[in-house]
Amino acid sequence: MSVQDLILKLNVVETPTEWILMCDSPAGGATTRVPAPFTAEELTSSLHDLETSLIRSYSKVLTRRTVSPETTALRFGNRLADVLLDGDVRVFFEECRRRARESGGHVRVLLETDGRTVSQIPWEFAVDPRARDDYLALRLSLARHLRVSAPVQPLSVKPPLRVLGVHAQPHDRPTLDYAEEQESVAALQSVSSDLVQVTWLEGDRWSDLSDALAQGGWHVLHFVGHGGFNEDTDSGYLELSDDTGAAMPVAAARIGAAAANSGDIRLVVLNACESATTGAAGAFSSTAAKLMREGIPAVVAMQYEITDPAALAFAAAFYESLARGNPVDRAVTKAREIVRVTQNSLEWATPVLFLASDETRLFEVEKPAKAAPPPGAVPQQQGGPVRQPPPPPYVTTGSTPRQQLVEPESTWKLGLSERVNAWLKGTSAPDPAQTSSQTRAAGQSTRPPVPKPIPQPTSHSRSDAERHASQPKAPQPKATPAPPRLDPDLPRLERLSVTATQAGCRRVALGPRDLLAMACTDGTVRTWNVRTGRWAAHCNLAAGVQARSLAWTPWPRHVASAHDDGTVVVWDLEKEVPLRFLRPECSGIASICFSNNGKWLAVVGLDRTVQIFDSQGQTRRRFRLPAATAQVGWKQEPKRVGPSAFAPSDRHLVVAANDGAVVEIDPSGRVHTTWPTAQAVCGMALSTNRLATCSTDGRLRFWQWEGHHIRRQQGARIEHMEFASGGELLVTAAVDRRLTSWTPDGEVLGAAILDGRPAGVGVGEGRIVTASVSGVLETWTPGPSTEGSGAND
Repeated sequence: MSVQDLILKLNVVETPTEWILMCDSPAGGATTRVPAPFTAEELTSSLHDLETSLIRSYSKVLTRRTVSPETTALRFGNRLADVLLDGDVRVFFEECRRRARESGGHVRVLLETDGRTVSQIPWEFAVDPRARDDYLALRLSLARHLRVSAPVQPLSVKPPLRVLGVHAQPHDRPTLDYAEEQESVAALQSVSSDLVQVTWLEGDRWSDLSDALAQGGWHVLHFVGHGGFNEDTDSGYLELSDDTGAAMPVAAARIGAAAANSGDIRLVVLNACESATTGAAGAFSSTAAKLMREGIPAVVAMQYEITDPAALAFAAAFYESLARGNPVDRAVTKAREIVRVTQNSLEWATPVLFLASDETRLFEVEKPAKAAPPPGAVPQQQGGPVRQPPPPPYVTTGSTPRQQLVEPESTWKLGLSERVNAWLKGTSAPDPAQTSSQTRAAGQSTRPPVPKPIPQPTSHSRSDAERHASQPKAPQPKATPAPPRLDPDLPRLERLSVTATQAGCRRVALGPRDLLAMACTDGTVRTWNVRTGRWAAHCNLAAGVQARSLAWTPWPRHVASAHDDGTVVVWDLEKEVPLRFLRPECSGIASICFSNNGKWLAVVGLDRTVQIFDSQGQTRRRFRLPAATAQVGWKQEPKRVGPSAFAPSDRHLVVAANDGAVVEIDPSGRVHTTWPTAQAVCGMALSTNRLATCSTDGRLRFWQWEGHHIRRQQGARIEHMEFASGGELLVTAAVDRRLTSWTPDGEVLGAAILDGRPAGVGVGEGRIVTASVSGVLETWTPGPSTEGSGAND
């Protein structure tokens, strides 16, 4: 530890009636007693509002009815600062800052908590008392101090810093996007390949991890997966896979012992749910603390779920800062700055640093000698010809032959911020070695020009015409297919209104009170009030995570969305925040649906798994769709699983299975009725006495509930169809943009041509609502127009 660093230790002890605050610093010490600033109800409400604000901060969703996420966080952080830094403690804190400023050192705040309430508070949000609009953890080092072991001497490291990545993916747990996570963390090598080397473990069993740790040579263990807290043992755990691939909880103490015995690991980073959670015994029972009690000097854990872009930005800055020889607490502070700049969200406070002792320097990084100036470098002379200025000093890191520019810390942070932003946007990050010294002096960086490919020599010359003919031609834009022509004798549906929305749509669903839910291509779930023509709510799970399916409850406040990452979210549309997160145990989601009474939510997986959740998000049933091919007598290749819906009785579920049939199944998974089709079913709708299906070959069928076939129509493939609430009308939207209304027995009532390829259709009170994939909303009369054919031919 540098002699210039000043450590301010704060200990918060919780009693039934008051909090005891103890301060120890080079400027002096003090002890104060304050009444508990939060009641149990106030703290629960405040923590809920804070977590909601954090989610909204990266969702970028604000309305006039809601408070800014930053306002909520600052309000809570001011209350924390008033508790921590009051009276004599504030005097000693300011004196430490003054001394650090004069000596060029740093202030470290080591926070120790004792008690259930004080241990679950996110103290990282405490504001700086000097600037009530900024946070203390972004201006100086703030870490949780546990004092579970004696200080460990820094490990001498010759770059690169070696990180062992573990991605645990049990088959019976919600699927995480591990390919993206591997790509994200492996991208650290492109950010700083000379300083950081990331190696991912091929397996995710305990034997795979223990063998890799026993081989030694690792400096950091980075875990991605699921974790939890065992109330019975009052301890945290991480989930690996057993020999069958199922989830196997492994106590944090066991993993910590194996990591400590490997010899060189000084840090564990946990990107796992509940990894920072504590139980009644306080911080010692958390996963992080259990690891540290086995000899790990420092642990970084997540106190909230973190999005992939924020996790990448934090990890990239954090590991590179460590590899440059910075203490771990200072590396966390720098990484928080990067997350704040690149993400502009509150996720900078999600990572929590736990320290086992006062020692914060984990690694002593070797300082390579400066290389000699390259031959031929001539200094500029006044009045002489303009010459190339001498290059800046270079150092060689490790045994890698590449040379890396030595940069001032401020310039490095600016460059890293730009590189992280470039990676997140999917573009090439600028190479600092190719950035001009003039641009660096201005605090900016430029992307080097992409070199053109060098033409290869040929054995014979060709004419210009031949060379031109051999060049690849630019792709020609695809011609937009012409809309279908309607039969001139067919009645027309009259278009009432057209509205262009803010983004394209993947799926729409009409709910109660004519509220239209839209799963937009920008990752937002929006609701549109069809009656008033105004937006009702905007909800966003995370950047880049799109919804693929929607389901309404019977009430206009709640709608569920199934996302590409395997998550199902039940939204509170009034507050525009997630009400409940569900992680179905299936490999990909085919469809979701609510029962008519709203008590059950069915999730049908692409692997034929059906999982029924109750209103509290608890799993009540889980089974696999039974094979119906034996009953219908067909032998064919499995097709994709299609849509699903609850029967009017709410006791049975109707699913378009992937074996050539629609089946009605009871809660135990037994088949009651089968509706056979020759091809996979891609569209389905049901009423109290009818079932309509459309298969991939474009055959629309009308059925009775007993399984008897009524009528069949042939046309373009129909993926979106809906019965009116009374069952007197069926509306279909085909991929060729044809909108058609039908009687329950399959007679055509009217037709029209949509603006674009449909994303969904609904039947409301006195109107039909459609949406195209381009985001155009249209409303139509449910019956034919009296004016005959219209302009939408």
